[in-house]
Amino acid sequence: MRSRNETFEREFWSGKSLSEMNQAVAAKADTAPIERIFASGIREFLKLRERRLDAGAQLDGARRAMRASFQREMPHRDPARDLHRRVLQHPATQRGQCPLAGGATSTASTAATAAPGR
Repeated sequence: MRSRNETFEREFWSGKSLSEMNQAVAAKADTAPIERIFASGIREFLKLRERRLDAGAQLDGARRAMRASFQREMPHRDPARDLHRRVLQHPATQRGQCPLAGGATSTASTAATAAPGR
């Protein structure tokens, strides 16, 4: 499954048209999770575009559809935990310079640490 997701992601970032990608995904009998997430977003985007909603509403609708699809496709994953893991693995965090991880440049983190009674 991972290789199918990676293949789709390579095609996505290669510059292939979204319309072509949507047609290719629709033609497949067995799709990867990332393809189904993409398909839900593009379907919602096209539906809202037909209704002639503004671009912001179209993108918001596509994001919501993709987020819902992500939750269905990857229920075992916790996006907050994954983000936290990625932040902790970032080189700036490991050097103590990431404010999001309580690094040296975080004044809120420094203040909270220095607060009496903690």
